[in-house]
Amino acid sequence: MAMALEPTTTLKDGQVLQLNGVAQAERLRVPMYIAALYVSVPSSQPKELEAVGAAQMQFRFLQRLSARQWSWYITEQITINSPESLWKEKVPVIQAFANLFQGALRPGDLLKLTYKTGEGMRVTLDDVELGVIKDETIFPLLLHTWIGPRPPSERFKGGILSYQKNPELEDKFSKIVFAPERQGVIRRWALRAQLAAQDQQKSPSETRAAPGERTKDLQAQDRTGREKAPKASTQTTEGQSVTAKSSNQGTINKSVKKETTKQVAQAKKQPSKGQPSEGTKLKKVKRPEPTSTTAKVDKKGEHTKKVAEQSKPRPPALTPEQRLALLEGYQESVIDLVLEKKSYPYQAMKRRYKRRSALDNKHVTAVFRVTIRRDGQLKSVELVTSSGEKILDRAAERLIRDTQPYPPFPSRLPDDTVTFEISVPYTIR
Repeated sequence: MAMALEPTTTLKDGQVLQLNGVAQAERLRVPMYIAALYVSVPSSQPKELEAVGAAQMQFRFLQRLSARQWSWYITEQITINSPESLWKEKVPVIQAFANLFQGALRPGDLLKLTYKTGEGMRVTLDDVELGVIKDETIFPLLLHTWIGPRPPSERFKGGILSYQKNPELEDKFSKIVFAPERQGVIRRWALRAQLAAQDQQKSPSETRAAPGERTKDLQAQDRTGREKAPKASTQTTEGQSVTAKSSNQGTINKSVKKETTKQVAQAKKQPSKGQPSEGTKLKKVKRPEPTSTTAKVDKKGEHTKKVAEQSKPRPPALTPEQRLALLEGYQESVIDLVLEKKSYPYQAMKRRYKRRSALDNKHVTAVFRVTIRRDGQLKSVELVTSSGEKILDRAAERLIRDTQPYPPFPSRLPDDTVTFEISVPYTIR
């Protein structure tokens, strides 16, 4: 969806803001976003811009940033551009702003921070409203990241403070756009956050109450059964009566068995009247066969576990929209893990010194289709689109395999496997 960089922008209440400046922010020489500042009264003085009654900051993102990377970046910029006494008191507000982003920011996304005195700051991403922060101090803190003492660069700060026609940058702002389906993904961020909040509100003690009570009942029944079980008598070779344990336990007292064996050995050495001769076979003492009651007692643990599982309150079935929200969230977490561990392969770096390539400083991407099991184990990896460099393709595949095991699926997600694509970008150098 194309959105050109206009000289003016109109707010919902009809107020018109004018373009104060535009600039491109970079990090480690990699373009991050194009910034545009609209204010009610244009000015080249930072203090005057901070005092305006209405303003809008626009970010047109040029690279992918995970929610964690964006949170870390914006927090760092606030802390190095504002006095500690000011931002330290506003940590909860800064965190509330960062929490609005439940997924990654992608190339083409357009973030708008619209401020009006008395109304706070409205946050929209690709025309989808993420929320409104009533605390009016958050906007000056964010504006300071552009015009404060340590902006992304002095060139960036100069571009924001004084508008100069830059056809190349303005054309770049208009051409890098977000896909129409992107808005649906962003709307599901709030749904995913809502599901996560519901899971956190569940009390663990309530969930385990029913299984615990059932376990106590089973233990009481087992003790009662053992007390009421009849005792059996077993004759030894000398006619002595030995009391064995009940058939419920299914075992003979070890001490009695040991004593019986000792007596038999003595009888063989010193035969006497009334005792069987050496060649006579002794009558074997048969071990009682376990009854059905014994089997039930032996399987008490399994039965208790089964009852506990059945007693757990099952979450309600997910709607298709909720399932898609959880699925997208899981995919984002996997992609974040892969890209955070990415590094430029050493073999490709050595190639640069051996021969110059026409592809140097060119951005390429290797796309893989992956299938992950429910426990987070990688099932398969397939190259869909090559980067054009075999070294980079192999490095990207090795990166995906080495990053496993991935997090297990969310408990409420019913799928056994998920299949999706992972794009691994590189800049050939």
